[in-house]
Amino acid sequence: MILPMATLSRSAGRLTSAAATWLRRAGATRAADSPTRLQFAGAITVLCALALSIGGWYAVDRRATAIDDAAGAAAQLIRVQDVRVLVVQADSLASVAYLVGGQEDPEQRQQYDVLIGAAASGLTAAAAAATRDDAAALEEGTSLLARYVGLVEQARANNRQGFPVGAAYQRQARSVAELLVDQLRTVESNSRGRVNDSLRRGHRASTLFVLTTLVLSLVLLIGSLWLARRWRRLLNVPLVIAAVIVVLVITVGFGVNAAAIARTDDTVSGPLTAADLLAQARAA
Repeated sequence: MILPMATLSRSAGRLTSAAATWLRRAGATRAADSPTRLQFAGAITVLCALALSIGGWYAVDRRATAIDDAAGAAAQLIRVQDVRVLVVQADSLASVAYLVGGQEDPEQRQQYDVLIGAAASGLTAAAAAATRDDAAALEEGTSLLARYVGLVEQARANNRQGFPVGAAYQRQARSVAELLVDQLRTVESNSRGRVNDSLRRGHRASTLFVLTTLVLSLVLLIGSLWLARRWRRLLNVPLVIAAVIVVLVITVGFGVNAAAIARTDDTVSGPLTAADLLAQARAA
């Protein structure tokens, strides 16, 4: 569970204040005083532990945000991709029906209506979830779809009566469909870019955590060496306990972070790959 920022800030403030007090006390005593050195070492350790806590919280929070952003962008990409495929399929049916001429097949007409209805619903859903960069493109896509439907209906009406002008309407409808498909491809590209950016942010989120754990480990190592030289003690029980805790935190933290990133990659990349293959098969 991620703690609220206000709670973390209050805790960080209390720890920082305590560490600062220890540092002032250390500075007020001569450098040769061993207890003062121990206090100073304790203050440094507390500060490093505080940095580790903040770095770990920041990494987890940023990673969670990046995962949510990636999932949202992936869902939008799949929605827009589905609409594009529906438009291509509907246009294919409309072209076949026009070439046949006369009274079109009722089943094909019904299938066309279903595809157009699904495309319109998909565009509405995509527009509702669109970012500011894509909102205008999807709004224009809705207008293009309505224009396309109108041109197809005019082509059908003229074709049933045997008027040659129906061919011109059908060509215009095909051109509008191509414009709509290009517009949707642009939105797809933007969404895919946001997915990749979010995944990269998720991978970078653990950098601060890694750095702080390395710094804390170095501080503990230096402290152990200093105590060993100062008091001729190879092991210091408090420092050993602290080192064990740090090693556990690092091991668990790295493992959880790596597993979360791997799951994110699999969760996002898997459905996107499947959706790409399905879209290619349906649009073929």
